[in-house]
Amino acid sequence: MQATGSVANPVKTGTPRPTPAILILALVLALQLGLALLLSLSRANLAASPETPLLGFERSAVDHLRIEHTGADPLTLEHHDGRWVIANLDGFPAAENKVEGLLKRLAGLQKRLPVATSAEGQARFKVAGDDFEGRIVLKQGDETLATLYLGDAAGFRRRYVRAGDDPAVFEADLGPAETTARPDDWIDRAWLHQDLRDIQRIELPEVRLARPDEGDGWQLVDAGDGEQLDQEAAKDLASQLALLTFNRVLGTEAKPEYQQDAPLVEWQLTLASGDTVGYRLSQLAEPPAESTKPGDSEADEAETPARYILKLTDKPYYLELPAYAAERLIGATRASLLVPPPAPAGETATPADEPAPDDDRSATGADSTTDAAPRPEAASAAQTTAPPEAKPTAEDAPLAEPATPVGDDTP
Repeated sequence: MQATGSVANPVKTGTPRPTPAILILALVLALQLGLALLLSLSRANLAASPETPLLGFERSAVDHLRIEHTGADPLTLEHHDGRWVIANLDGFPAAENKVEGLLKRLAGLQKRLPVATSAEGQARFKVAGDDFEGRIVLKQGDETLATLYLGDAAGFRRRYVRAGDDPAVFEADLGPAETTARPDDWIDRAWLHQDLRDIQRIELPEVRLARPDEGDGWQLVDAGDGEQLDQEAAKDLASQLALLTFNRVLGTEAKPEYQQDAPLVEWQLTLASGDTVGYRLSQLAEPPAESTKPGDSEADEAETPARYILKLTDKPYYLELPAYAAERLIGATRASLLVPPPAPAGETATPADEPAPDDDRSATGADSTTDAAPRPEAASAAQTTAPPEAKPTAEDAPLAEPATPVGDDTP
């Protein structure tokens, strides 16, 4: 009988191959690590959601807005009595739509992928705390609500910006006109406007106009015999007075060169509410220009356009009016608002620069050279009527020749 024995199993050597389950678990772990890293970067402001505002402030809470630019005086806008005013111009009203438009634009800025986060990047894009192109500060009273640093241009109507203490630099849709620090760019250009329908009476030095009790148009209050108001001219004048424009706000200080004590024209409007608004227009006295050549000052004076100053009697501001608008108001005389009277019937106007026709010459058709010679009758009459003291003297005798009558027709 043959003895039998068990055969030993071979021993496996080497690294075991991972199973599919282990591979799946490893992939899930890698995804989790990547997600955690992404969230960490987001918290550090290295990436931001498009829904995250760049500046966190409430528009309704802002009552002070300060705009600074390198090399220019800062602009300060303040909200008083329900409207925005320009502190740089003694509280002159600002354009409400422009101020509110800027606040809306700032509140709508969103964080996107930053272009830089380091101090070197801030300096490169001109948005560092001590080296910037511009800065906007929003405040409520003495409390700062938001600060935005303005840097170099990033394209058309785009620039690099940085918010407050945030190290990240972003691109933002902000144009130069929206963030200008020039006070004249923020004034309310419609400040002088009146509703044309509210104007009931216009009083000028030479004429007074009033709305009729019935119908449209205007009527001449103190119309004389035969005077008729030109309705189109009156409507044009009323429209101009209702839509006055101005170039600049000169401030509230009365200066001698404004010559407001010697106005060129004054007028008054009476509104439907019963309120009256008075206006005084004068010409700015320009200092004489220095010249080195004779006649230069006269030439410069002729070429320099006149400047005009307007002031409302119940407001403190002095305004500079465009020359074309001021000169139209100066030319608003009584004659310019009346219909020209018709010429009398049967009267033919003769040009002043043409001599009246000679009746005898026009009737006979005689030649002008023939008519120019004196007729014998005229010569005889002249000699007969000569005064005694006009007798010729001995010295005059050679110059006087006896007249020989030709064709004497006298009886």
